[in-house]
Amino acid sequence: MVAALAVADPGADVPDPCAGQDYRPIYGVHSIDFWATLLEFGGLGVYLFFASRTFYGDKLPAGLAKAVVLTFCGFGLFDVYRLLLFFTVLYST
Repeated sequence: MVAALAVADPGADVPDPCAGQDYRPIYGVHSIDFWATLLEFGGLGVYLFFASRTFYGDKLPAGLAKAVVLTFCGFGLFDVYRLLLFFTVLYST
C-alpha cells in the first residue's frame, strides 16, 4: 500500500533542497533569542569598528577585521556563559 502511494505521487522523485538541514523560522515568539543576539552583537561589532578607527587610528580593512574577530570572540564567550549558566541551573534543581 505504501509503495503504491509513493509511485502514484508525481513529486516523489524531486529531491528536497532542505533535506538534512535544521530549519528554524526567523519570525514568531520562539525566535526572540535569535533577534536579540543579532541586535546585541551587531551593535557590539559596529561599536568596536568605530572604536578601533577612533582610538587606534586603524584604516577601514584593519578596523573591520578587528571588529569582526572581536565580535566573534565575544559571541563565543557569550555562548560559553550560557552553557555554564544552563548547567548551574540544572545542578541547582
